[in-house]
Amino acid sequence: MAVAATDDSVTVSSTSQEPFRVSFQVALDESQTGEIVIQVEPRWAPLAVQRFDELLEDDFFTNGKFFRVLPGYVAQ
Repeated sequence: MAVAATDDSVTVSSTSQEPFRVSFQVALDESQTGEIVIQVEPRWAPLAVQRFDELLEDDFFTNGKFFRVLPGYVAQ
């Protein structure tokens, strides 16, 4: 199953080195939508989080696709 982040669907709540969550609204199919929430831990990988923030600011994930989803485990 492929899902895609929809336009204007990314919500970010961050403060410096504190953990934060990123919410993606996704289209599951032609008629269903859902939400993917990612818990981000800056202290675990500060450079990766910095890059993730840059990608969010550049709308990199808008209309991106997830090709493999294992509920409660991983979305790739």
